[in-house]
Amino acid sequence: MLGCVLLARCRVAPRGAEGPAVPGIWLAAAVIETLVCLGNAARGQLPPVFVFYHLNAALLTALTLIWMGARRAQGLPAPWWWAVLPSLLWYAARIVIGDDYNPVARLAVFVPLASGLLIGGTAQLVALYRRDGVRAALDLALLLAFVAAWLCAIFLLSLPDLSERRDVWGFVRAPTALLTAVFTATLPLLFLAIAREQETLQVAKRRDAALAEGRAEITRLHEGLPAVIYLRSVDAAGRMRTLYRGGDIGGVTGLPVADIQADLLPVHVPHEGVFPFREHMAAVKRLGAASLIWHLPQPHGGNRVLRTSSRLLRDLPDGGFEVVGHTIDITAETVAEARAVASARLASLGEMGAGLAPQVKQPLQAISLAAEIAILALRHADAEAAVRRLALIVEEAASAAHIVEQLRRFADSRSRMTTPVAVMIGDAVDLALRLTNHASTEAGVTVDCADVAPLIVLGDEIGIAQVLVHLITNAREAMERLPPGSPRRLRIRAARTEPGWAEVSVADTGRGIAPEVLARLFEPFVSTKGPDRGNGLSLSASHGLVRSMKGRLAAHNTPEGAVFVIALRVAPEAAAEPG
Repeated sequence: MLGCVLLARCRVAPRGAEGPAVPGIWLAAAVIETLVCLGNAARGQLPPVFVFYHLNAALLTALTLIWMGARRAQGLPAPWWWAVLPSLLWYAARIVIGDDYNPVARLAVFVPLASGLLIGGTAQLVALYRRDGVRAALDLALLLAFVAAWLCAIFLLSLPDLSERRDVWGFVRAPTALLTAVFTATLPLLFLAIAREQETLQVAKRRDAALAEGRAEITRLHEGLPAVIYLRSVDAAGRMRTLYRGGDIGGVTGLPVADIQADLLPVHVPHEGVFPFREHMAAVKRLGAASLIWHLPQPHGGNRVLRTSSRLLRDLPDGGFEVVGHTIDITAETVAEARAVASARLASLGEMGAGLAPQVKQPLQAISLAAEIAILALRHADAEAAVRRLALIVEEAASAAHIVEQLRRFADSRSRMTTPVAVMIGDAVDLALRLTNHASTEAGVTVDCADVAPLIVLGDEIGIAQVLVHLITNAREAMERLPPGSPRRLRIRAARTEPGWAEVSVADTGRGIAPEVLARLFEPFVSTKGPDRGNGLSLSASHGLVRSMKGRLAAHNTPEGAVFVIALRVAPEAAAEPG
């Protein structure tokens, strides 16, 4: 009865294809079986016809309800009127037999009916276990199979040739009573276990289905993004395993998805030298976040420029870690940046044309004058004077050629190094001053570069000079707008700062940069000049140049004006030197 009460409290149970909840049928079976057990316990106080026929009819009904409940647990049809058929057959057999007290005749009818229902219930419960993995269903199936076997054994022992030699009922009465009690007490608890376990399994299935649906939706959404999104784990030995990868893989890489490995490399391209992903992962572990720009070869030639940005998600107990990130195609952005750099370089060349003209004109005038004097010396047979003038011509020609070569290198976009090399800061400063000196003098700007330390940094001389030209030109134009009589000073300094780094600063007295402009200073097309004086690309191009040299470019205001700081790594040989 306690088991029936617990089963009655089962309110959230799986429903079959039709009818009420499964525990409703099994609760009826448990209640009927409990009443049958109580009736058998009162044997001797109840009329024999009630014990032998009505209780057995109720037992057949309980067994039928067990079978029906097993079917409904699988979603199979089991209408309520099925429950009365076995008991009706039992009553019909009693009328046919007409002997209320013949045990063999009773068993000959009852055992096939009861065993058939027990075996049918066992088969349905085993099917439920195989379909859904409900282990409690298998336990109940074993119990029903044992009860069916016990009934068949009693029937065989009750046959005339066996019953004449022994008291069959006296032999099996006690075990049968014990089995009936165990079966009745266990039945509602197993029903409850099946209902609860099946509900748990169905909840898990619904959760898994919802999770799979959510993942499919996320994958569908990611496929529309112009990026490859990934989740990757890295163990303590550095071995990587991709946990998730989604997005427009083919669109980003330009390769068929089938040809892409988990690390986004094409199958036919070796890992080394193409995508240093292990170093990138080490940087993510060390810094918490990192970005990597790399080139992916394409089937028909050329490369795509990709940028992978990763962030440390969490550390794992075994010493590994998980990383989340994305890869995007920045080929168009890289091309646009290169065009912006070239445009800014050409704009600077146009501005420096007037300043370079006097520097080239001066040695040409000296060459012309020396040539005239040499001609006169030759006419007077003064060979020594002619040689001196010819030597001067050679020297001035070399000076003019040097100026033209510097200008050519400055204008040649191919001169920018893809890998930073050792550069003397002073040489880059001298080149920038040579290219901007005339314009600065014309604007009344005083240039102070006395404190440029002889530092060797990693970079590109022409690239550093170009950045300095942009900064000097912008500073000069800012000071040109000052009222007459205002100080116009430009100070260039170079010194070591933090370990392994050196800074080149360009400070002016142009009264600084507006805060709203300072926040977006290095974005393309941001300019404080008029539309006829600039396109807003010089500082963006300068920022890209410094970044390509693995350096940093920053700006801030002082009470006098703006200060731009170029931070570059010190060359290893120079870093090893003291001081």
